[in-house]
Amino acid sequence: MPTGVIDLTKQSSPRPPMRILRFHYDTLESTSDHALRLAASHRGEALLVIADCQSAGRGRHGRSWHSPRGGAWFTLAWPMTAPPDRYRLAPLLAAMAVVEAIERQCPAAANPPRIQIKWPNDLLLAGGKLAGILCQQDADAHTASALLRIGVGVNLNIDAEALTCPCHEPEALMPVSLWQVHRVRVDIAAVIDTAARRLTAALTALEGVDRSTITLALERLNARLAWQGQPVRLRLGEGCRCGSIAGIDAEGRLLLQSEAGIEVFDAGGIQQLRRDGAARRAAATDGTPSAPDVAPWTVHSPHHATGVSYVK
Repeated sequence: MPTGVIDLTKQSSPRPPMRILRFHYDTLESTSDHALRLAASHRGEALLVIADCQSAGRGRHGRSWHSPRGGAWFTLAWPMTAPPDRYRLAPLLAAMAVVEAIERQCPAAANPPRIQIKWPNDLLLAGGKLAGILCQQDADAHTASALLRIGVGVNLNIDAEALTCPCHEPEALMPVSLWQVHRVRVDIAAVIDTAARRLTAALTALEGVDRSTITLALERLNARLAWQGQPVRLRLGEGCRCGSIAGIDAEGRLLLQSEAGIEVFDAGGIQQLRRDGAARRAAATDGTPSAPDVAPWTVHSPHHATGVSYVK
């Protein structure tokens, strides 16, 4: 049964009024996988699936994501009413929603060191990885509808010794928690519910092509963009491109200032460079990690909830 409801009926939207059906579990293998299973019996409903811990959380390219108690581990499953390309900004909008939700519960986080958004789908704090976001689109073979799953993992009230590197690659971002940096333990449920409300409002704006709302969101995103104006290497499959980050465009694409001018990229992995052109490593003494190669999207054609309700 649902544990709560988020009421979205006051929002302007091209779709009928919606609520978010909230499922809360003690432990799941993956909130994203469970959200997909639940969606089969809750067609057309927005679902928020939360776990106090995950035993098989994952990030890009199937990389494992350590999800102990004390973090925010959740997936928003959103019935799509617009063409798939309309949701290209979803990973970055989710990142901004999480930033604003954290700062509402922990005002100190609005002060330096501030949370930054690393294109296309991570949050950084004090040189480490605070959060990761995984977006997946699922085509429905039985109806004309499709589902957008936005999985979010945030290291909140976690001690340093409980954090592990999410991958063994030398360039992997080292994890960091809000507690480590700001010494504040937040209400995890409040962070999740606030982030869900803000994210659903942003998705509604995308579907309705609310350009004023989207423009404002882009301004906030660019103000938080990590390594803006700094030299980076963008990994592109077997190749790479060097330049400096110039911002994010209205489609969520990276703008890279290179010798050829402003170039636009919709996928790749950013690695920060020193001024002499050498790549910074995750274990660098200045604490600034390099980035793994990630892309903003993947497309994919017997637990008991401790409580199920609508988020209010």
